[in-house]
Amino acid sequence: MSVDLTGKLMMSRVMTLGALTFSLFLLGLLFGGGISADWMRSAGDPAVAKISQADSNSGLAAGVEVPGERRVEFAEAGTASAADFPDSAFVFSASYGSSDDDEPLAVVPVASVPEKAQRETEQRIRRVFPEADAETVSAWAETLQDMPAREQEDLLQQKRAVSGSLNSIFTPSLRSPTRALPPLEARAEATDVARGGAGRILPNPVSPTAAADRVSIERMRADVLMNLRQLRCVGYRALLVLPAATQQSAEGIGGQGAGLRLRSFEPGRRIPAAVSLAVSLPDDHGLWLQLSNGLLTRRGDLQRAADGTGLGLMVHGEFQVLAGSWSLMAGESLTITEQGEVLGPADSGDAAAERRICGRLPVVRINDPAVLQSDDGVHFRIADGAAAELVPAGDIRVLPGTLELSNVNIPEEQALLNSLPVH
Repeated sequence: MSVDLTGKLMMSRVMTLGALTFSLFLLGLLFGGGISADWMRSAGDPAVAKISQADSNSGLAAGVEVPGERRVEFAEAGTASAADFPDSAFVFSASYGSSDDDEPLAVVPVASVPEKAQRETEQRIRRVFPEADAETVSAWAETLQDMPAREQEDLLQQKRAVSGSLNSIFTPSLRSPTRALPPLEARAEATDVARGGAGRILPNPVSPTAAADRVSIERMRADVLMNLRQLRCVGYRALLVLPAATQQSAEGIGGQGAGLRLRSFEPGRRIPAAVSLAVSLPDDHGLWLQLSNGLLTRRGDLQRAADGTGLGLMVHGEFQVLAGSWSLMAGESLTITEQGEVLGPADSGDAAAERRICGRLPVVRINDPAVLQSDDGVHFRIADGAAAELVPAGDIRVLPGTLELSNVNIPEEQALLNSLPVH
């Protein structure tokens, strides 16, 4: 009996010592940098998918897109937290390591289960439309839950401004509602938008008597769809459609008769590019690259001519050389500097020698974008009587290795398309 009692007592002491050691280990990881407090908080949440394998090269766990939120770029430890992204759960990289490791850890968003995304989307809908019934809220939530939360909010707010309520019957999609909504008018100063101002076209209900003064629904729909199709087109400038009622105040600003069409000259999203001669211009809507045929563009996906002696762009199936004087040799490697210089190899062949300047990007300034006209939204002509001003060589600044995509605003285009009546 005494032997059994002694054995049990020793076993109890061993278990107590083991539990204490494990607790100290966890505390060391938590406060020593091995596991974050955010990870500990998320560890007990069954709706959080854990990441267990780190990327062997970068030490970063693979990012998983969160329903209802945009994919967030990796951030170094300490630069982001759960408070920065309230709709996301966070874990550190799986390479827990020791606190002496200098390799920065990363905070990444983790996917939630669909039910959680649906629930959060329903909450957003009820905040904007508290009077909507449960069936309608559920149908809209099913449609919107895969969209980023900010875009959900924008779309719902514009829906409230346009129609005042959600449809009682709605097929889960982003197509136009089954119930016709009031016609739209554009609410912005035409001259401000055409000159690259911050004004945007927002849907606004108008009286049916204004039908003669608005752009046809079919044309508006076609322009919105055109914008959405050109979402990832390099250098595309989005169409802004104004009602004919504003034609007089905006006469001569890129218009084409009744149902005036203007373009937004706000900067587009910039992305890194694998194209060796890729370049983008700064976020200044007045700066453009000029081609030898006089066309202006914000495109920067430059390429060599077939014979290797020219630098330019393919425009509607034809190669157009950049304006200016060039001295390129076939087969030589080229580099674009931040000052817009295009450099070839050194003439002497010595790697340490100064590289040869083959030319300079023809960056020009248009002080009034209203003089620009375009059929495709990418390549622009200057109206008669207007001229482009060549930017001095010392003032040129470009961003090599990047491309500027279109300036299409997805939430605005989706909201406008969703608000158009169905005929």
